[in-house]
Amino acid sequence: EDGYKQGEQKASLQVKQDANLIIGNVDEILSELSQLKKNVLESAQENFYEISQAIAESLIGRELRLDEKAFHKVISKAIQDSVDEDQFTIFVHPDFVAKLEKLDLSTKNAKIQKDENMELGNFRIESSNNVIDGNIRKIISDLLQEADMELFESDKIAG
Repeated sequence: EDGYKQGEQKASLQVKQDANLIIGNVDEILSELSQLKKNVLESAQENFYEISQAIAESLIGRELRLDEKAFHKVISKAIQDSVDEDQFTIFVHPDFVAKLEKLDLSTKNAKIQKDENMELGNFRIESSNNVIDGNIRKIISDLLQEADMELFESDKIAG
């Protein structure tokens, strides 16, 4: 009878050890899956931002290149919101000088300057107090970063 109990205890101990080993392996697998999920979601979010930025840049850039009124509105709004002085310089790509000259800046002492390095649709306004950078790519990138969208992190909300 003692031998039987010892055998039973050994078997019970072995089963517990095997179960602990299996639980440890399952825990490790779950941890790896959780990390993999996190990596996939981060990658998807990065891709989403890149795609969103590319689409927005393309659409806004196209609109500013094709629609003179849209370009005028953007420049006028930037001047209205950010330029306090009456004297300032607007830098644009040479192809945009003619478009910008149609904008009524008669109430201001504005100079229009060609900048060969400026991309089409971008602009820069310089006054004695500040500089307004109208780089579409940078503006959209900043907006996406400010949005701090967590579309792919819904498990944080649920968890």
